[in-house]
Amino acid sequence: MLPQAILLVVFWRNLNARLLATDGHNVMLSAGITGALFLVLYTIFLGSDGDLYRMLRRYGVFVFFLGTLIAQIAATRRLAKHGLTASVRAQWFLLILMGCLALAEVPLGSFGVQDNRAENLIEWNFSLLMQLWFVTWLFVRRAPSR
Repeated sequence: MLPQAILLVVFWRNLNARLLATDGHNVMLSAGITGALFLVLYTIFLGSDGDLYRMLRRYGVFVFFLGTLIAQIAATRRLAKHGLTASVRAQWFLLILMGCLALAEVPLGSFGVQDNRAENLIEWNFSLLMQLWFVTWLFVRRAPSR
């Protein structure tokens, strides 16, 4: 997972350079790199025992998913400003599905329902959709420049 974290940093930096932020702040780049750094944190503490390490793994994976999702939303919004293509529509569709899965996870955590099978099903599908979002970039013909 450490190589993936490095590739994510490279991906977000290159994508940012290609899409050129027109606003004063850059949510996509910040959230994407933050997510990648927390993937490193998660990876470092995999296999460690103890409550502190368990907490660090939970925060690491949570911020990784949250940061990456925010970066994906920001990137898709930026690309959509230049016109909707089939790739952008696919990205929006995947993001909507991820949002639905995230909402489906809320009752499990909020009401103390301990259903590991349902939780794993939601989380693995969310992760699959998140990775498919990256695959859609193979079909973006040319990122617009400004």
